[in-house]
Amino acid sequence: MNGRPSLVLLCALLALGGPLAARAGDTPPRPLRFNPFARPDPSAITPAAARLVLADGWAPVLSAALADGEASLANLGGVILAIGEETHGYRLVAVDTFEASFEKDGATLVLPVAPRDPLGRP
Repeated sequence: MNGRPSLVLLCALLALGGPLAARAGDTPPRPLRFNPFARPDPSAITPAAARLVLADGWAPVLSAALADGEASLANLGGVILAIGEETHGYRLVAVDTFEASFEKDGATLVLPVAPRDPLGRP
């Protein structure tokens, strides 16, 4: 009985040693170009709506939208607008769950709700 555990251990070592010996001559793995577990830098992520700057210099950011038919509301940079109200010459004409539509001089501007900062910064 004393020889049996040694035989099992010897077989296990030989089974593991074969593949390890074959890999010893292989080329080493390439290092990663970036750390896949690193958290992204929130300051490098700019919402698409925040990058929008109109010809008149106005940069609208839709913070929230409340779709409720004619009683719909849109939070545009802290200013709450109801359907039909205007800001910077743009009239709010429609609100959907994640966007609001504005009209000015026959042109339509559709703004998506800006994503929130995961760290809660304004």
